[in-house]
Amino acid sequence: MEIKSKLNEAQLVEAVEQVAQSERITKATLALLSRELLAFAVEHKTAALVNTLVWGDKLTPRNQQMTKLFFEYFLPFTQQESKDRPLFKVWSDRKWNSKGKDGKKVAKSELVAQFLAVEANDIWSWASANLKEQEIKDRAKTVTAAIKAALTGGKDGKGKKTQEEVLEAVLAGGMTIEAIIALAHKAAAAKEAELKQAA
Repeated sequence: MEIKSKLNEAQLVEAVEQVAQSERITKATLALLSRELLAFAVEHKTAALVNTLVWGDKLTPRNQQMTKLFFEYFLPFTQQESKDRPLFKVWSDRKWNSKGKDGKKVAKSELVAQFLAVEANDIWSWASANLKEQEIKDRAKTVTAAIKAALTGGKDGKGKKTQEEVLEAVLAGGMTIEAIIALAHKAAAAKEAELKQAA
C-alpha cells in the first residue's frame, strides 16, 4: 500500500499555524475567563457557568483538570455527584469564611481578594505556582494502568481479578452504569465505522 499525504507541504504548514493560533487564543481567553468567572461566581454566589466551563465539553482533558482544581481552590461551593461529574452546587458561607480549626488557614474569601487584586494573576500563573505537573495531567493513564494490573494480577500475576470484579470496583469508585453503557455504545459505533471503512 502506497502511503501519501492528502495535503502538500504548504497546506500542512498552514494547518500547523492554525493549531498554534488556536492554542494562543485558548490560553488568552482562559486567562481572562478565569478571573472574570471567579469574580462573577463570588458576586452572584452561583456556579452554573463554572459547571458549564468545566463539564460542558469545552476544554481539553488537561485544561479541564486544571480549571476544575482552580475553581475548587477558590470557591466555597459544595460538590454533588451528577453521573460521573462532581458539579459545584451550593454556596457555603462556612467554607467561604473558614480559617480552619486552628485559625491558621487563609479563608477562601481572603484568597480570592488577594488573587484578584493583582491584575497579572490568572489561571496560568496560579497553576504554575500551585500545581505540580502530575496533578494536571490526564489521569486516565493512571486508571488504565490500575485496571490492567487488576485484570492481569500485576507483575507477579497474583491477586488477579475478573472483569466483573473490576467493574464492581469502578462502580464503587463513582462511575455510573449509564456512563458505562454510553461508552459501550460509543465503542460499538466506532468499531462499526472501522469495519465499514475496511470493507
